[in-house]
Amino acid sequence: MRVSAAERAREQWEGILQGECASRDERRLVYRWPDSPMALAIDIDPSASEGPIAIELASSRSVALPAGPVRELGTTFRRIPS
Repeated sequence: MRVSAAERAREQWEGILQGECASRDERRLVYRWPDSPMALAIDIDPSASEGPIAIELASSRSVALPAGPVRELGTTFRRIPS
């Protein structure tokens, strides 16, 4: 995801959704949840549009992913090495 203000991201992902900040610096926050393989990386850029950038999936097995943007999610899928 991309946000313009780190404070708002921390309020949402830590305060409201109880994520644990696994990594924090001036340009990126990474949140994780106990017992979940999911991680949320948030780029902080006050000059860019806010919203989803991509959903990245790591898998040891072959998974069919949509080739382009998924309108309902407002983003694309990317396969990354597992």
